[in-house]
Amino acid sequence: MSNKDKKRFDDMAAKDKTRYDKEMANYVPAKGEAGGKRKKDPNAPKRALYVYILYTFYFLYFRFRLITFCMSDYSLLNSSTEH
Repeated sequence: MSNKDKKRFDDMAAKDKTRYDKEMANYVPAKGEAGGKRKKDPNAPKRALYVYILYTFYFLYFRFRLITFCMSDYSLLNSSTEH
């Protein structure tokens, strides 16, 4: 992009920044919109921890089975004597 094209966009950005600064000088946030953390609803449903535990168990179990299947000819005795 040439400097001539960049200058056009730089001028537009400068104008928009001055407009934004003027608008934000008089801005007052609406009630309840001032920020901060929302309070947790005590009546909200809890997360399903049981499903997470089952998923983790099956994931690890099948991963272990896959590794042992792929390395069925590899044993602890062989690994200790090969050095």
